[in-house]
Amino acid sequence: GNKPSHNVTMLWGKENERGLQYVDEPYIDGMGAKYEMFGDLAVMQMTVNHIDAVLYYYGDPGPARWLYPDFVTQPRLVISWLQPGSYASNIFMPGAAVAKVNGVDVRTLDDFREHFQPKNSTVWTLETDMGEVVVLDFNHTLKQQVDAAAASHAPHLLTAAVISAAERLGIKHREDPPASSGCDEAVAKLPTHGHGDSGAKLAALTGIAIQARAKAPGTPLRAAGPVPVVRSALKDGRHGFAARSLVAGGVGRDRASAAAQPAQLSAPRA
Repeated sequence: GNKPSHNVTMLWGKENERGLQYVDEPYIDGMGAKYEMFGDLAVMQMTVNHIDAVLYYYGDPGPARWLYPDFVTQPRLVISWLQPGSYASNIFMPGAAVAKVNGVDVRTLDDFREHFQPKNSTVWTLETDMGEVVVLDFNHTLKQQVDAAAASHAPHLLTAAVISAAERLGIKHREDPPASSGCDEAVAKLPTHGHGDSGAKLAALTGIAIQARAKAPGTPLRAAGPVPVVRSALKDGRHGFAARSLVAGGVGRDRASAAAQPAQLSAPRA
């Protein structure tokens, strides 16, 4: 008889992403940036991770119904976050499945964005599969969110749907990232200790978060520790911690810790 041969690609394609997926590496996959936020709630593409989290943290088995064979192959949206004490938090629970936006069935973030702005109305509605509904004044809520993003330097509030709607309505939003207030310059002056061309790279490699906050003009700009440290001999010959100070006029002043220790330091070497 005939022996047919078949070629099967091992490449991952969009057709493999139908329905509810389990995301092994949410951070690497960029899941943290795949959301929409409006009216004190956030909406994401539902994953098995969301269902696991709701079951674990809230003990609610309800969302597990979407794992049934009849449902698991269909994409859905989930309410992933609610502002505590808000109007929306009194109606919905985290993990609720979104059914409609402005009366239109939505299953993906693209659907949500397409029907985000109400047509011939200023009333915005979101409805879950259980029939729970939130009703908002669209124009007022949109402007309030855009203003909050500018006032608080909170770019996470300016999602794709919000920016698109704001531009259509002529609501101005901040397009450029907020000024660094000198933080970038300060981080650039950090000592490298031979580990790269910037202190920021060293901080990333060692897991040290460097945060700088600008003070009044003319005052030193310091980093909130921990920051890279070096061995420093005290007057009595012992060794202790020496933290680098970030100064607007230059870097290089070391400050030895008063709590000196023997010469066993686990910090990066100078």
